[in-house]
Amino acid sequence: KSETGAFGTALMLGALYLLNPLIVLSGAGWGQSDGVMTLFLLLTVIFALEGKWRFALPAYLTAVLMKPQALMFGPLGMLALILSYVSAYRGAGAFMQKEAVGKAAEKPRGAAMLPLLKDTLIGLGLMAAVFGVMVIPFSVAKGGVGWLFELYGKTMNSYSYATVNACNLYFLFGLNWAPASDAVPGLLACAMGALILFPALALSLKKTIDKKTRILCLCVMFAGALTGLTGALFSISFSALSSLLIALTLALVAANYILGGDIRHLPLNGALLLVLLFNMGGMMHERYLFPAIILLLLSYALEKDARILLLAAGLTASTLLNVGCVLSRNIRIGGSSGHLTAPAYGIESDMAALEYLSAALNVLMCMLTLYVSLDLCRGNAVPYSPKAASSRKDEGAERVSPSYLADEKAPLLPSRRMGFKDWLIVLATTVLYAGLAFWHLGSTKSPQTEYVFG
Repeated sequence: KSETGAFGTALMLGALYLLNPLIVLSGAGWGQSDGVMTLFLLLTVIFALEGKWRFALPAYLTAVLMKPQALMFGPLGMLALILSYVSAYRGAGAFMQKEAVGKAAEKPRGAAMLPLLKDTLIGLGLMAAVFGVMVIPFSVAKGGVGWLFELYGKTMNSYSYATVNACNLYFLFGLNWAPASDAVPGLLACAMGALILFPALALSLKKTIDKKTRILCLCVMFAGALTGLTGALFSISFSALSSLLIALTLALVAANYILGGDIRHLPLNGALLLVLLFNMGGMMHERYLFPAIILLLLSYALEKDARILLLAAGLTASTLLNVGCVLSRNIRIGGSSGHLTAPAYGIESDMAALEYLSAALNVLMCMLTLYVSLDLCRGNAVPYSPKAASSRKDEGAERVSPSYLADEKAPLLPSRRMGFKDWLIVLATTVLYAGLAFWHLGSTKSPQTEYVFG
């Protein structure tokens, strides 16, 4: 609501995304469609927050059909849906939309499951409709829908390398385009373990954390130490290490989301999942962090923690450097020689300093994102506000509680409907931009000579 500042916050966050240089470079400058996939992922999370699974499920399928990397969010989304059923059965609204909590409390135990089941079945039906509209028309000439699964399988297996121009921890060790079958250096495995060990260790040293969070931190530290020892003592391939770290990441994010006990933490854990996979998983591309930025902005709207904005800014800077270097070398050089620095293939980039800076920044942001996520999902956590922190009189207090923690009936997202003027502004903006964008777009002449990239 505008009187509480929610509308102003939404306007600010929308402007931050709209004017984000990474969004402009990747979409308008490069013509990539990551923004379209991100839009449907964002809609998926928003509908899930509101308990509208009938819309969340088809929105997610649309995102997957846009780009297969949206599948990385599938396990967390499935967990969110399962926990919604658990909350509906218990009549407690930990993972349900707040308005549904009061209704569930007035009904017998498990009564809220029937509406949720109905909503889920409608969502599955809409998923089938989306699949039919988006896939079947292209399947007529291909003899069935099997081509889609073959295409996705080939896409996921076509880049069997440690990293594919993604500036992450693998890149810092000079392993860009290194074959996934090669043995992992012991030092890299130790660094992978330290990537999750140190943030958990830093949080465990705080005296204010609760017992469950301390246990989770100890488990994360143990997993990090075990990862380092496994890589140092045994000879394992990049693909094996990547599979191990992906499983570890999914378990960590799932435990953190469950520990948070509130569906409000879904966007934050979604961003954490993507950041960890980008830095620890294999076969990552330079634009895979793209959706994490909008998820962090949405998370700030719910968490009201200023550190989340710093995470979004840091990931914007690191990804902008990564994407900018890839695009620049593709335009200026092209071909395999236009890849980023790849010692395995003797490729020496003229932008190596910026590439390694991006990789170092990505690793740093990964550790900070893990720390902040663990900190905010603990039982007694309250968001950090610099203005409130400077005016506190109690030196022992660390943060102030936001308004929504005091008001259990407050909606997750502002319930402001678009009016006639809003739709008029949207229509006018669309028409104006369409005229400017499509006027004299492209060329009326077809290419007369071919150019072969060597």
